Amino acid sequence: MSNPNGFLETMIAPTTATTGSTLIGYVDLKGWDYCEIDVVGTTVITTKVAAVLKLAEDDTETDATSMTDIDLFTGGNTTVGFTIPITVQTVTLKGNTMKFRIDCRKRKRYVGIVIQPSTTQTYSVTANKFKGISVDAAQDFMLGVQAG
Repeated sequence: MSNPNGFLETMIAPTTATTGSTLIGYVDLKGWDYCEIDVVGTTVITTKVAAVLKLAEDDTETDATSMTDIDLFTGGNTTVGFTIPITVQTVTLKGNTMKFRIDCRKRKRYVGIVIQPSTTQTYSVTANKFKGISVDAAQDFMLGVQAG
C-alpha cells in the first residue's frame, strides 16, 4: 500500500565493506517534514557494529564526509552523540538495525551518513521521508535495535 505523504529512498544499496573502509550516502530533505533513516547491518559480530556511525548535514554539499556532523547522531565519539550498539548474542545471528528519526524542519537540506565498519560487514541504508507529521511527533533521536 502506498503512502501519498511518504517516500522511500535508498541511501546506500547493500554493500560489503571491510575494516578501515568508509560507506557514505545522503538524502535530500527539501520539502519533507520528517525522516526515518534505517541502517541494516546484515553481518553481525560480537563487538561494536561499526567503529564510526554518524549523520551529518549541509545545505549544498552531498558528500557526507565533507558535511558538518550532527552531534546527537554521532556514534563512536566519546564526547558527544551516542554509544554504538554492541552485539551481545553469540549464536547464529540475523543482523543489527539502527533507526535515526529526524525532524527535517530543523535540519539542513542534505543529511548524509558515514559508516566505518569495525570488521568486514554488509550494510544497507534507507530513508523514509514524510510530509504532514505533527510537531509533537517529529523529534530527533536514535534507536538501536538488535535483531536475533
